[in-house]
Amino acid sequence: MALPVNYRVLDATIVFRITADNTLAKAEGGDVAFEVDQLDEVFATGWSVLVNGIVRIVHDEEAERWLGLHADPDPWPGGDRETWMRIHPMGISSRVVRPEEPPLHDNRT
Repeated sequence: MALPVNYRVLDATIVFRITADNTLAKAEGGDVAFEVDQLDEVFATGWSVLVNGIVRIVHDEEAERWLGLHADPDPWPGGDRETWMRIHPMGISSRVVRPEEPPLHDNRT
């Protein structure tokens, strides 16, 4: 299952906020995969990073407060997202995609 989140990288971990009843909350303590991609269609390039790790709910109130002040990944959807989660990476892989030759651009107007 793939679920989008707004995230931040902090202290070599990935942090994000969710609603308490979110499917991700049920994954606490489990293995997860986290992927970030970027594509540039103009230059036909891109990259992808895949992190495998353990996801945990942040239960410490002081840590939650600190995350809210310093790492708040302002979620796009509305509603209360008061449950902080943290992915502790166990493995990271990445890939850069680019053409062998620069793309040809049509200069006709």
